[in-house]
Amino acid sequence: MTGNLMTGNLTQPKMSAEWLTLNRQLLMGELAGIYHRLQQLVAQQQGQTYDVPTDLSDLVSLAERLSSPSGLQQLSQLFNLSAFEQEILLLCTGAELSIGWGRLCAQAQGKPRLQAPTFELANILVERRETVSPHWSAFSAAAPLRFWHMIEVGPGDALMTSPLRIDERILRYLLGLEGLDARLVRRLKSISGNEHILLVPSHQKICDRIVNLWRQRTPLSQPLPIVQLWGSDFGQQRGIATAAAKALNLSVCCLRTGQLPHDFEQQQLLIELWKREARLSPMALIVECDDLGEQAQQPLWRSWLEVIETPLVLIGREASNADSQTSVSYEVNAPTREEQHQLWQESFSPTQCPTDQALQKITDQFCLSAQQIQAAALQTMTEVSTESPTVNGLFSPLWNSCRTQTRPRLDDLAERLPTQESWDDLVLPEAQSQTLAALIACLRSQHKVYTDWGFAEKQGRGLGMSALFSGISGTGKTMAAGAIAHTLQLDLYRIDLSSVVSKYIGETEKNLRQVFDAAESGSVVLLFDEADALFGKRSDVRDSRDRYANMEVSYLLQRMESYQGLAILTTNLKESIDPAFMRRLRFIVKFPAPDFDQRLAIWQRIFPTQTPTENLNYRKLAKLNVTGGLIRNIALTAAFLAADSNKPVAMAHVLQATQSEYSKLERPVPAMEVKGWVA
Repeated sequence: MTGNLMTGNLTQPKMSAEWLTLNRQLLMGELAGIYHRLQQLVAQQQGQTYDVPTDLSDLVSLAERLSSPSGLQQLSQLFNLSAFEQEILLLCTGAELSIGWGRLCAQAQGKPRLQAPTFELANILVERRETVSPHWSAFSAAAPLRFWHMIEVGPGDALMTSPLRIDERILRYLLGLEGLDARLVRRLKSISGNEHILLVPSHQKICDRIVNLWRQRTPLSQPLPIVQLWGSDFGQQRGIATAAAKALNLSVCCLRTGQLPHDFEQQQLLIELWKREARLSPMALIVECDDLGEQAQQPLWRSWLEVIETPLVLIGREASNADSQTSVSYEVNAPTREEQHQLWQESFSPTQCPTDQALQKITDQFCLSAQQIQAAALQTMTEVSTESPTVNGLFSPLWNSCRTQTRPRLDDLAERLPTQESWDDLVLPEAQSQTLAALIACLRSQHKVYTDWGFAEKQGRGLGMSALFSGISGTGKTMAAGAIAHTLQLDLYRIDLSSVVSKYIGETEKNLRQVFDAAESGSVVLLFDEADALFGKRSDVRDSRDRYANMEVSYLLQRMESYQGLAILTTNLKESIDPAFMRRLRFIVKFPAPDFDQRLAIWQRIFPTQTPTENLNYRKLAKLNVTGGLIRNIALTAAFLAADSNKPVAMAHVLQATQSEYSKLERPVPAMEVKGWVA
């Protein structure tokens, strides 16, 4: 092949309607010539005469009127096809486009069932032309027609007499039609060229470096280095890679490593089809990898990368150190707060743009990409007016739009919990209430202390907000997390650590990394349930598994310490957690079982104001020594019992509900604690 693939000077550009019409007419004219020679061959076999038209003036005129070479000419130049190989392609093309072509092929070959072209038939037809010479090399596996999968050879007794069929993608190219090979469509996602890509300045710098790198090297000089983009947001990395490709007029396809075939032969076919596609149209390939380092260790993956000739960008969460001499790596961080602030201002109309103070609070809390900011601004402008109520001094709809933009990635990894609980719903001892109030104050002032007052620059690490909530079930640990999230107007996500922890080495960290990476953009409240599953007393390392468990714990604590939001661990058994781990937590709150006064307060608040009640003696109810969680269950069951009997909630309903709850626990109801509930 000759020419520069990067500039696409030999590849098929987008053609005008006039070119498509003339190209098709020229193709049909060339097919007509082969059709006449087939007719002549059949007539001679039957002892008849058939005069083949020799006037080619119309074809010459059509070719001269084309604004650029025909599809066949471009294909021939791209793959260095001989005149004989072009004749074979045309013979197979006629079989797809012309009715009766198969019948003529069968008659010409004297085989009624062989209604397809063969190498033997092509050889016979070409021998009748003085301007084209047949050659045996055209039939070899290394020759363009078979090497680039332009034709498919069907089953037969011999290669020369086996049926031939033109590849669908090649047929469409000859007709001037665009589109990926069907086998690539199943693996690759084509990124639309009309898609608008907005890059912040820090990302545009990376894009410019990639463009300059690709411009300096061409397939004719030295291999293009592999570009690695890594970070927590695949969307931002994909945007940078796509923008770089578009700057060079390259089409873009995206592939996830999970879509690669495991079979070696299938993988080789995918490589060959991609290399062919890149010759047919200037292309760049983006490959998404969850773990670039892990992928780099796989032989099939390494061999796959070595033969890719097109601009290639790998995007992943972490960079791979493999093949550093043949790759360049760029870390893609989230837009800076200044860039986000500027994006917010540009995304709103002048009359609807929030104040600088409001935008500052938004950027302090949320870390959104350019696309997320645009989407949140558009949603806010179309749904509400600037007269909307505020939350924390912000437009409430805008704040909620930001929350919405951060949810999709987390919703696949954790359970989002409703946060209707208010601060007044919590009934805790004074010391615990003060600790939780201090925790909220720290979260509200995080940016001021770390950024404006310089603590982040001086301290450097351990800037996250982490907490441990301990206590038996039902004492309010999850409720407290919900109240904190509700007060701060943030989402609360629960992660069950018992399901995150894996017996396979490295999988636990991978699961945790996905959760924290997804949560970073929204600074949501993360609630890790069942911390005992990971935080055992592991100071005595007896085997490699214990050593690795310590590494898993250290990784979780490290991410909690660097996480800009609040991460809460819950445990029923505080004693099971190693004190060495607890020292790395910012807040530790023990949730005790409620005493009489606290149970009384819970009972007095447990029924909504609209719930009808009758003669409820809250002091008698508070004698029942249960947790707040069990009180809520009893109250709800009592309400259902009363509603079913069409009566207000009374002591008898509460007693019946208590008996039902204790029955579930397989415990008897303490007679002394319910004494006097019902006369």
